[in-house]
Amino acid sequence: MRAAFTAALLIVGISWSSGAAQAQDQNDCKPAPTNISNNKFPCIHADGRVTFQVKAPLAQKVQISPAAGRADNNGISGLGQGPYDMTKDANGVWSVTTPPARPGLHEYVMLIDGARVADPNGEVFDILNGRNSAIEVPDPNFDAIQIKDVPHGQVQYNWYFSKVTQKWRAVLVYTPPGYDTSTAKRYPVLYLMHGGGEDETDWFREGHANFILDNLIAAGKAKPMLIVMDTFNAERAVPLANQPAAHTAPGGGPARPEPNTAIEEVIVKDTLPFIDSHFRTIADGYHRAIAGLSGGSNFALTVGGYNIDKFSYIGLFSRAPYSEFDLKTAFNGAFTRPDEFNKKVRLFYWNTGTAEPAIFNYAHTTTEALNKMGIKTVLKEEAGFVHEWATWRRALNDFAPRIF
Repeated sequence: MRAAFTAALLIVGISWSSGAAQAQDQNDCKPAPTNISNNKFPCIHADGRVTFQVKAPLAQKVQISPAAGRADNNGISGLGQGPYDMTKDANGVWSVTTPPARPGLHEYVMLIDGARVADPNGEVFDILNGRNSAIEVPDPNFDAIQIKDVPHGQVQYNWYFSKVTQKWRAVLVYTPPGYDTSTAKRYPVLYLMHGGGEDETDWFREGHANFILDNLIAAGKAKPMLIVMDTFNAERAVPLANQPAAHTAPGGGPARPEPNTAIEEVIVKDTLPFIDSHFRTIADGYHRAIAGLSGGSNFALTVGGYNIDKFSYIGLFSRAPYSEFDLKTAFNGAFTRPDEFNKKVRLFYWNTGTAEPAIFNYAHTTTEALNKMGIKTVLKEEAGFVHEWATWRRALNDFAPRIF
């Protein structure tokens, strides 16, 4: 029923204004980069307003509802608070223009007579709030994710069998420009982890990590490297004895960083050997980095913290405050041995948006405490940004030039 209903939503390119104002509005409104099949709507005006349209002649009420951010995001959505009531014309076409949106990738749903449906005009993504439509509002001050006239790397799917989970796992691997032609050259590797509710495709589809690296490498700002995008979703085929119950972080998210999680075992025992045996890597700790966003930063810290001999660069983007994280006992007391830690970990990097208050305050408090213990950290703030892809893209763009 829902599929038939959604399929009946026919897209038509008309504006809800009229006359000269209508023509001006249409010329001013550019299709969003996230539209599919050359659809004209949703479109973005020069001032950041967004116009949505859909044809649903039998509907009684249609709305656009921005998917609000989580508690650690202050509930902020780049599309505003909504929901926005749409207006129907004589042809059954519903339209609405929102207030100016903030740049970035923003989730939303259509509510058609109360039913939540995806916008048939655009792409759907798994971000913070489940599988929803999302619109990319370009940022004139950040072009790192744009496709430019530079050499491009490749992103490929690979499958490997995990002895830990006893299941096949998919992993995406970015190889930099020149990898296929410079067959004698070996490369360092960045293991890059997604956020809660996402999977191994998100740094590629939403984060555009490949374009960020293409542009950095072309500008001479980052060294050519591989990026391995695996999922932190993993369960041991044989559970650990006396496995403690999982804890949940404030605002949602994955379990605490201790004790060791299944993903640590998967990466160390399965993923690393697969990557090092199937790609031309420099297979030592000084040429490996691990980073993650939000929930993925928790697992990046778990894997990196327990394996500082295997990862010399650790990046935490928007890491939530986990009350169970004890600096004196975490990772077998690694932080209480600063000389050893600093020798093995060449960069311990934190990044947070200034408008995600709980995470922002936690990052400052924790890095200050680590610094007092003698652990060298770098904390980068993204001014005005919240728990969103606009923050994490900037984090990667800043982190990648610092490693290797």
